[in-house]
Amino acid sequence: PNMRWMAMNVSDLTFADSDFDIVLDKGTLDAIEGSPKLLRAAVFEASRTLRPGGLFLSITFNDADARIGRQLKEAANWQDCSTETFERTSSGTAGSNRFFVHSCRKP
Repeated sequence: PNMRWMAMNVSDLTFADSDFDIVLDKGTLDAIEGSPKLLRAAVFEASRTLRPGGLFLSITFNDADARIGRQLKEAANWQDCSTETFERTSSGTAGSNRFFVHSCRKP
């Protein structure tokens, strides 16, 4: 009801610093991980727009070593990172049946 849909460059967001309590990534970082410079800029922007104590959530097929260790923590300062693993139970699905929800808090 009170949502606004906006399009902008993920590596150069127009939001103010500390504008959000939660930032949710579902597929954006996966789509740009082939460009390390763009990925770092996007993660930095997510951190910049989070208030202190805000939560970054990332839903991905990348495990914690890849998403948190090699992507998130290389681009910004995070604390209290954790990962939940989920399995799809349907048969006949192409690709991986395991996905991850990573959460990190901005100090």
